[in-house]
Amino acid sequence: MSLTKAEQGAQAVAVFTGTAARIDEVGSRRVVNFDVDTVYKGSVDPSIDVKTGRGGGDCGVEFEIDERYTVFASGSTDSLGAGTCGGNPVVGDIDPAAYGLGPGSGLDPPVTGLHRPLPVWLIVFTILAGAIAVTALVLTARRRRRTSG
Repeated sequence: MSLTKAEQGAQAVAVFTGTAARIDEVGSRRVVNFDVDTVYKGSVDPSIDVKTGRGGGDCGVEFEIDERYTVFASGSTDSLGAGTCGGNPVVGDIDPAAYGLGPGSGLDPPVTGLHRPLPVWLIVFTILAGAIAVTALVLTARRRRRTSG
């Protein structure tokens, strides 16, 4: 069953636009964490988890990390869900008036994405760069002692 835009906006417990930051597999479901930048309806934190199925017949959404979505969430405010049945979600921004929603509000303070875990390659690179810098300083100091002594 396909919902109209106005029905989609009216039936959702929460409507927000944000970027998919993390996707975790939890049992037969996926939990997608969003960095929220605009809230159209409901009580939504700057970083929020939304449950969905794995796809196929369970109406699960194939969210992509670092992609922006407008999510029409169902369920309760402490356990939001999203599914493709009924036209959810929309990639990118929406015209809120078409969905019977107000203009939306930005979050204060805005989400910076700093709550995301750092990728392993970035941690390793930082440690190696620091070790190279320390080694260069030690070698330079030894050379100066030899030449001044």
